[in-house]
Amino acid sequence: MSQAVITVSGKLSKDAEVKFAPSGTKLVILNIPVSKGRDKPTTWYSAVISGKRADNDKFIELLKKGTGVVVSGELEFKTYEKNDGTTGYSHSIYTNSIDISSYVPEAEQQTEEEEKPF
Repeated sequence: MSQAVITVSGKLSKDAEVKFAPSGTKLVILNIPVSKGRDKPTTWYSAVISGKRADNDKFIELLKKGTGVVVSGELEFKTYEKNDGTTGYSHSIYTNSIDISSYVPEAEQQTEEEEKPF
């Protein structure tokens, strides 16, 4: 059986969301929009973290809106019916690895600059 593996980088659209599977397994959900340019459509990915990374609360606290991430994992496509009756598509990544990039949210950059005495 083959797997579709993908690597996506982007800035989180909101803080990480913690959920629990029916089995009790802790899951952390990330929403990552990826765009190829201003006039191009944005593709939204939902990244699912489980296992040791999901259980690491200090790591999860770092996953705030605007944080840059690089996520690699198995890609899964799903279809669903939207409220208007049309078909919607979702892209989920079941993460094998995740790294936080060096991106600093804009609000924190302004605060750091204001605190500098020169």
